[in-house]
Amino acid sequence: MLVPTIASRFTKSLRQDGFSRFTSLVSLLSVALGCLALVVSISILSGYEQLILDTATRYTSHVEVRSWKEGGLENVSETMERVNNIDHVVRTDAITIREVLVRSRAGIDGAAIHALPAQRVAERLSNLVVAGSISNQGCVVGSLLAQTLGVSPGDTVTIYAGDRRGGNITPVLFAVTVTGIFQTGMYEVDNATIVMTDSMLAAALRLETLASPTLLALTVDNPELNTQNVINSVNEITKGSAMIISWRERFYSISSWIELQKEPIPIILGLIAIVAAFTIISMVLVSIIQKTKSIAILTALGMPMSTIVLIFVTRALRLSSVGSVAGSLIALAFAYVQNTWHLISLDGAVYYVSVLPISLDPLPYVLIPIFSVTLAALASLIPIAAITRVKPASALRFS
Repeated sequence: MLVPTIASRFTKSLRQDGFSRFTSLVSLLSVALGCLALVVSISILSGYEQLILDTATRYTSHVEVRSWKEGGLENVSETMERVNNIDHVVRTDAITIREVLVRSRAGIDGAAIHALPAQRVAERLSNLVVAGSISNQGCVVGSLLAQTLGVSPGDTVTIYAGDRRGGNITPVLFAVTVTGIFQTGMYEVDNATIVMTDSMLAAALRLETLASPTLLALTVDNPELNTQNVINSVNEITKGSAMIISWRERFYSISSWIELQKEPIPIILGLIAIVAAFTIISMVLVSIIQKTKSIAILTALGMPMSTIVLIFVTRALRLSSVGSVAGSLIALAFAYVQNTWHLISLDGAVYYVSVLPISLDPLPYVLIPIFSVTLAALASLIPIAAITRVKPASALRFS
């Protein structure tokens, strides 16, 4: 109880001194701003990574197998059977994609119809629908495309598509009801995608079935580790006759940007640590200078030097703890506000997303304050070394 009590009295007495109060405030703010900047930057990068992986998991796919030919994949059933037997492949879906024009009362725009089995449509979009519902008797439209067309659940849109038969393209016109609107958070998906069942698209195109799907979508367990192994196995099966695209390649530019942004983080962390260390050193040094007489008195009364050192370390830990926790809490509040109300928007055509994604993963919010407090404790030992040189008699004589 002695050390915290004396440290508290030191703190109260130092508050009466303007310069000591200023250095303490600067130390606290530097630690808080350092934690805030680092936590926010790491959380934004983690948010991007998580959003890309979630989108690849929930809407697109971890691995796509496409035909080099324009007509679509051949021998689909045989290929699917062999691909499903590959280790780490959870499931394989045949997806047909058709480029179309969509017209509504508000206007006309280009889009891509993604036709999937009915069960897979429900599984992929169940957590993404923001209005209406999923139905086998209609289509689900991306949120940004719905805004462009001015449609909502219950409206009808007219679709202009092309049917390839015998090398000729026959125009097909059909109407479909919008039963729901979905939002993935990815601009390119939300801005130009319509999802419906493969049976409905086949009926609209006057076909018995969609014989040549555009691609096979592979779902992989633990995609960050196993995607490349699956790609190698698929290459052996297709023998180079198909184009294989991983989720990393699909989002290559943004993934490269994330990796590039991660590289300077250790440097930034080092610079922030240096700034925080210098402010802690200056704060402790000012405290020692202000309390030289008190140190001499305590030493003369027989207090161990280790106890005196602990008093100043305690003061440094208090300020760094308050600053670290404050910075982390502000970062957490910012992340919550951004995820809830989307205050910061982005150009989706450039950044793939329409709003700034930020992760609420607790790890950086906990580890960075711990690192800051540890650094402050170590930095405080540098000026504290001057305490051991204090001679009680000299300090009391000239104080």
